[in-house]
Amino acid sequence: MDKLTNNLYNIMYTKNTEVGIRLTDASHPVFKAHFPNYPVLPAFLQIDIISEIFNLDIIGIIKSKFIEPLFPLDELVIYREEQNKNIKIKFKKKDKITSEIIVDIR
Repeated sequence: MDKLTNNLYNIMYTKNTEVGIRLTDASHPVFKAHFPNYPVLPAFLQIDIISEIFNLDIIGIIKSKFIEPLFPLDELVIYREEQNKNIKIKFKKKDKITSEIIVDIR
């Protein structure tokens, strides 16, 4: 079975603690299912994306805030910040924070 993140995004660049990605177009199965006629990236897939990009073994979500929806073809910058034993992730679109997630890792 394919992962939901297959072909969902392309990495544009990696620099220190940030990664630039571009989401695929609305023809991806994730966008077709969530939601018809208003395709947005499901919040749980943002967590899968950060797990893949930063190679994290996430065992829990400490806190999450999803501020703005993410759409097909959006270009995003994902920032990683160490916080004690946790990792804080920020998604930004056009320099505006769209999501903040603090995860517990192994």
